[in-house]
Amino acid sequence: MERISGSLREKVQTDIVGLDFGSSGIKAVRMRRTKDGIVVSAADILPRADPPHGPLRLNLPVPLVAKYAAICIGTPRSTIRLLEIPLSPDRSPEEQIQQQFNLTGDYRMGHFPLTTLGAKGFLKTVAVAIEEETVRHVLDQLATGLPAPHSLELSGLAALNAYLDHGVDGNPEEVVALIEGGARNVYLFILHRDRPVLIRKFDVGAATIAEQIRSQFELDAATAENALMTGAIDLSGVIRETMGEFLRQLVISKDYAEREENSRIRRVVLTGGLSRNEFWSRAISETLRLKAEAWNPFAGLSMAPGAYPERWRGHEGRWAAAIGAACGGLRTS
Repeated sequence: MERISGSLREKVQTDIVGLDFGSSGIKAVRMRRTKDGIVVSAADILPRADPPHGPLRLNLPVPLVAKYAAICIGTPRSTIRLLEIPLSPDRSPEEQIQQQFNLTGDYRMGHFPLTTLGAKGFLKTVAVAIEEETVRHVLDQLATGLPAPHSLELSGLAALNAYLDHGVDGNPEEVVALIEGGARNVYLFILHRDRPVLIRKFDVGAATIAEQIRSQFELDAATAENALMTGAIDLSGVIRETMGEFLRQLVISKDYAEREENSRIRRVVLTGGLSRNEFWSRAISETLRLKAEAWNPFAGLSMAPGAYPERWRGHEGRWAAAIGAACGGLRTS
């Protein structure tokens, strides 16, 4: 592993665009920090700019152009772990994280401590690694002009940040399962006292289900994706077949977290593009025997008139990562 670095984040901003570079498109949201709170001024989903056909420079519509961009990336070529590292005077936490990951090649890494360095001789931290090639492809699209890169993080972690920023509702003592369902990845975060106690990433997602729909019902790719997004056909069997291993691991993760925290999961929250699919929600609810609720990441934020496009009504969950990344730039240093 040749590279290790943390967030690109600098000082607190007052006007920023969150950009979630996912395989289904680039979710963009421009947000401003005012004396009355955070205001969403524009949002849209843009087509990906993939080589060799995509432009070198990302050209945002004028309403989305801010001075800085908070970037998040969704890619199977990434790793996220919740680590507890013994503190040593001879080795830095970064060196120990590199050893824990044991990755070959060039990766960009960062970690986000959850405990202080003096906590019982151990450091509990969320560590992330993203392949440098993927990072470079995204940053090259923002190499000149506006917006300039302000921060960089993994999309699943950014979605978690959005939820912790303005989505927590209820008793902080409750154990909550947050599931971010994207096109290529599903992230599971189990939280207690608004802190992650378990983090898992699965390399399956909406694209996996859409491919099974296409094959099983002999549909073209566009029709299969539309069926997934609209729920036009009963997908209960398809989802349980395609996502069976994830659902099994969900039960294992639930049992482990409840034993560790000596408390039961009381709430299940869904974000991401899959959160709008009733069959996805039903499969998770039946697996956990607890109602899973889709969360709108725009809830709790002020919206400027016309900021949210009508054509994306019902798709609000897809912006969780972009909103979380922008919130990071607006609320923290």
